This record gives sequence, C-alpha cells and structure tokens, in this order.
Amino acid sequence: MKKKRVWTLCTALALSALLLIGCGASSLNNSSGYSTATVSYDSAEAETAANEYGYTTEAAEEITEYEYDTDYDGDYEYTDVTEESTSERKLIRTVDMSVESTSYDSTLTAIKSQVSASGGYVEYIYSYNGSSYSSYRSTRSSDLTLRIPAENLDTFLSAVSDICNVISSNESVTDVTLTYVDLESRIKILETEQERLIELLEEAESVEDILIIEERLSEVQYELESKESTKRTYGNQINYSTVTLYLKEVQELTPTVELTVWERISQGFMDSVEGLAEDVSEAAIWIIIHLPYLVAWGIVLFIVILIVRRHRRRRGETSGKRAKKDKKEDGKTESSRGDAGKTADSGKKEDTT
Repeated sequence: MKKKRVWTLCTALALSALLLIGCGASSLNNSSGYSTATVSYDSAEAETAANEYGYTTEAAEEITEYEYDTDYDGDYEYTDVTEESTSERKLIRTVDMSVESTSYDSTLTAIKSQVSASGGYVEYIYSYNGSSYSSYRSTRSSDLTLRIPAENLDTFLSAVSDICNVISSNESVTDVTLTYVDLESRIKILETEQERLIELLEEAESVEDILIIEERLSEVQYELESKESTKRTYGNQINYSTVTLYLKEVQELTPTVELTVWERISQGFMDSVEGLAEDVSEAAIWIIIHLPYLVAWGIVLFIVILIVRRHRRRRGETSGKRAKKDKKEDGKTESSRGDAGKTADSGKKEDTT
C-alpha cells in the first residue's frame, strides 16, 4: 500500500508537470509552423485513469487537453514563446574599440567620468606607464573593460568619439530572446513542481514517502537555482553592454581622412626628419644616462691597452737581447772556425816540407 501511494503521488506530479509543459509547447508549435496532435481526456477516461493508477479523479480531470510536436526529430523543448514575450528582444551587445590621444591623463579621466555619467562602471583596467626617456616609441596605454547600460550605449560611444581619436571599432550583437524565454518557462515549471512537492511532503504520512519526495524536491531545487543563476547572468549581459576599450598615448593623431599623394610625400618626409631628430636626441639622452658605465668601461679598456702594450714592449726587448746574444755566439763560432782553419793550413805546410 505504501508503494502504491508513492506511485500515486509521483504519477499525479508527472501529469501536472506534463500539463504545464504542454501549454508552453502549444505556443511554440503554433508560432514555428510544426504540426501538432491534440490528446483530450474526458471525465470518463479521467475516472478510469484514476481507478487504474490510484490517484484522485480531481487530479486526473486537471489534464483536459495538451499539445505536443509530432514532426520535430530532435529533443522536445517546450517554450512558451508568444508574440507578447518576443515583442522585446533580448540582445547582448559587445563593442571593441581602439582609441588614441595626445593627452593621456586627461583623456583617461574623461572616459571614466563619462562611464559614471552613463550609469555604468569599470569592470577591469590595466595601465602601462611607459617611460618617456627610455624610447620615444614607448608610451603609456590602458586596457579597460566597461559595463554600460544598454539604453545609454550609443550615447557613450558618441561621447568617446568626441573625447579621443577612434582608430577602430567593432560591435557584435547576440540575440538570446528564445533562450531567455525558454529559460523563464523552465523556471516556472520547476517552481510549480516545487510547490506541489512541498504540498505532497506536508500530506505524506509514511517515512518512505517523505524520503522519496524530499529526494525529488532537492533535485528540483538544485536545478531551479542553476536556471535562476543562468537567468541572472543573461540579465546582466542584456542590461549592461560590454565595451572593451584600448587607449594609447601618441605624439600625433592618426589621420582619419585619406591623404593625397603630395600630402603623403610631404608628411612622410617630415616624419623622417622628425624621426632622425628624435634618434639623435634619444642617442644623446642614452649617452648621458649611461655615462657612468661608459666611463667605467673606458678606464677598464685603457688599463687593458696599457697592459698589452707593456707586454709587447717587454717581449720586444727580450727578443732583441736574444738576437744580440745569438749574434755574439755566431761571431765566436766563426772565429774558432777560422783558427782551426789556420792550424790545418800550417800542418799541411809542415807535411810538404
């Protein structure tokens, strides 16, 4: 009897949920053009079902009519999509911008002020404070992620264009209307099922019934919280557009108008002259900054040169002394050879006599 009562409660709950799903599916089927089949239960069939499955006749009579999709091959997704629900589109707008300015500090401050004036907030900011003396090409920059109310986005973008020079801009729009409406429909179904489970839990008498109902109730509550969290995330993305802005400090703004050939030549020549002047200036600055290192390395190099020259001088003197010594030894050898020759000649003369 306990198992029969549990099956009764579960069957009634399933049929109630099926009624809600069917109502949502009918609107979707009518708007998408899918064919539907209608299943009706009269009072006699409701009474027969009540006798067969053990639940009350009143619960069976609640399911009077529902519609389901008979042609769709995929998963059955029941969404209450009506003209009223889709009248306001759910759009997620994302903008990527790259801007530049000759006055970095004032421009960054003006952008932050405009964010506050638009009712938005700065979600993320990264700033690089480039050293102006290390290289004229090294400049300051900032990466910002801004959240702007959707209704004020166009006004904010126009204000940014007036504040600084826009190099590039990219905007994307994602329509999540159907997903959002389907999510709301699913939340309503879960809330209804949760209420029904709570009522059944209050009416349950046996421990077995209570455990089964509580298990299902925890599953419904977990899924409901997950769906509500997803809905809040979508709501935040819909209500607040995301603007990713890259701000760079430059000495000259990038021209936004196409230049003529002569203007390009003259501007390129002037850029080259300015670049050469900057290179000379940067070289002088680099020498002054690294002067202590240059002096230290100069002293070391001077000492090394002195040591090498002294070593070469000593080596030359040693080689000269050796040459003189070798010359003296060669002279002595030649004189001794001469004496020996004279002795040999005198010996020959004596032999002849």
